Amino acid sequence: MMESFESWLRSEGLAATTARMYSYLLKRLQACAGPLGELTTDDLCRGLVLLYKDRNAEQGKSLSLIALRKCYQYSNRIRITYHDATSGLRVRRHRSRNLPLATLLGLNDMENRDNRIERYSCYTLRNKIILSFLRENALTSQEICAIGHRDIDLPKAILKVRPSLKLNGRKLMLSGAQVYLISEYLRDHPSGGVPDEFDWFFSAPSGKVILPGLVRYIVEQLKARLPSKDINPMRIRQSVIYHWLNTSKIPLERVQVMAGHRDICSTLRYMSPYTNEELAAVNAYHPMSSWGVHPLFG
Repeated sequence: MMESFESWLRSEGLAATTARMYSYLLKRLQACAGPLGELTTDDLCRGLVLLYKDRNAEQGKSLSLIALRKCYQYSNRIRITYHDATSGLRVRRHRSRNLPLATLLGLNDMENRDNRIERYSCYTLRNKIILSFLRENALTSQEICAIGHRDIDLPKAILKVRPSLKLNGRKLMLSGAQVYLISEYLRDHPSGGVPDEFDWFFSAPSGKVILPGLVRYIVEQLKARLPSKDINPMRIRQSVIYHWLNTSKIPLERVQVMAGHRDICSTLRYMSPYTNEELAAVNAYHPMSSWGVHPLFG
């Protein structure tokens, strides 16, 4: 079966080395946990612990789960029904968790960046609102494009952000300047009782929803003012979350909700490292300070 499984992986566009690796991982898993068609979730977890108890635990477990899910897909293609032992298990692909602090924007860089001269004056208000959603609410390009008229409650100054595949939905407070800009924008672009499926707050001249590429284009026009910075919507979002935590001192759990993170570890990435003053305080008041300098501070 493994030979036909590898051939199917190749037909799905995977490289030959990847197909052989998946087949090898499944053989190891089967030898440790039992036949793949009879695996339970408990058997699978025990087998993964035995396989990767020494090294490469995170990446090895993820690759084995991905290989097993590919095997289940192949069995469905050839009409063999297996119980899915991976249901309920989350696969997190291995990637770097380091945040590029040196490329983040400062508060002065993000302030007063929306007073630019527009090529078409009819888009001035729209672009100012888009930039304010980036700078004040840390929205992604996809979230901005998905905003509808019914997602904005001007009397209560609340913006409802719809959930996506990666981020949770949430309710955010709008600033006074945002409420003013949105009210001015609605005078020229009223909702008019549009049905829900076409209830886009920002729409193209054709009436269709704007795409994330437009948000990126608006942001990239600011590069001339900060030539040394890599400015894009994601970098602005990262900078805002960083300043929420480290400058505004908003509690970690609150920032997690505001950013829409599903995992608290995603928010912890934005915590700044210790400063020299903080490390000096650790050395002064650490209970083991009499034993020598604390390892955090050279």
